[in-house]
Amino acid sequence: GMMLPLYNTRLLRTYAELAPALPVLAVVVKRWAKAHSIALTYTGHISSYSWTLLVVYYLQICHGLPSLHALAPQRTIARSSGPKRFNTDFVKGKVQAIDSMV
Repeated sequence: GMMLPLYNTRLLRTYAELAPALPVLAVVVKRWAKAHSIALTYTGHISSYSWTLLVVYYLQICHGLPSLHALAPQRTIARSSGPKRFNTDFVKGKVQAIDSMV
């Protein structure tokens, strides 16, 4: 089976635990993108998941949200249903919220 979507969900859930403002901000950005017709994947625009990753990146660069992959003690590589490999290891367990987020 395809495990990558499960890893993606876990990654975003962990970031949301660190930055409780992330889900709300992601919804606002995705609604903005949809209103400006730049969130339609079938027309070649980026996906909803990609917009959320852009919000994560913004929070990392502008508000100090840490990279979970950089904090991971080891690198776990998962195979998808093809030749590609993905780094699916990131900090697990208890996380503390970052109060200074947006």
